[in-house]
Amino acid sequence: MINLLTINFCSNAKDILSLVGIILTVFKIGIPIIIIAIGMVDLGKAALSSKPEEIKKQATSLLWRFVGGVFIFFLPSLVMLLFKLIGPWGGVKANTDYDICYSCVVHPWRGCDASQGTEDKGNYPND
Repeated sequence: MINLLTINFCSNAKDILSLVGIILTVFKIGIPIIIIAIGMVDLGKAALSSKPEEIKKQATSLLWRFVGGVFIFFLPSLVMLLFKLIGPWGGVKANTDYDICYSCVVHPWRGCDASQGTEDKGNYPND
């Protein structure tokens, strides 16, 4: 029987996980910018139409698009935080290479180096 807890999935899938991390980063930044830009264009069109009800409608729409863009930006971080909080409860982290998976998806530009740590503490000069 194969012990699934000692399989080095993350070590073997570094390249794919790094690509997923890069795509996630591009989507995390690009989609909110596109959503907010489209909302601003719509608001500009409404302002040029000089109809107060249309301006109010588009301003509300822009506000909701802004909220959606912020939510999309923070959603991957919230999911990863949730996994980090739940992970230690499983008791299998010691036998897996979870830190490599985390590093590849969250910090793909580091080259999936888990030795730099998965915590952001210490990465800032004022810590």
